[in-house]
Amino acid sequence: MASSIYKDLSEEHPRMLIPELCKQFYNLGWVTGTGGGISIKLDDEIYIAPSGVQKERIQPDDLFIQNIDGDDLQEPADYKRLTKSQCTPLFMLAYREKMQAQLFTLTVQQQSWQPFCFLEENLDALIWK
Repeated sequence: MASSIYKDLSEEHPRMLIPELCKQFYNLGWVTGTGGGISIKLDDEIYIAPSGVQKERIQPDDLFIQNIDGDDLQEPADYKRLTKSQCTPLFMLAYREKMQAQLFTLTVQQQSWQPFCFLEENLDALIWK
């Protein structure tokens, strides 16, 4: 359940969308356990899921937020002892090199690219599996 401080956010906001997508991807068998990573860019903020957390258990306050320069804007509470996705350098490279796309997701399965493309204004997303 989302913290009450996020109750006014739309379900499309990255803080709400990332945990929901992770649950759906887990239920569909697209990710297992702690494998894979996800990030969504909204305007100047890049939301990054944590590393080492069961994807179906990620909460809105587990996310890291940074800017395109890699500066941390918000981090989860220290007591959670979370770290950014190990895919963060890949996400950042893709955001820097592919800024024209409004939204794009990437998954990798057994060394072959399987891109999924969606168009959504002012939103970029990356998923690495």
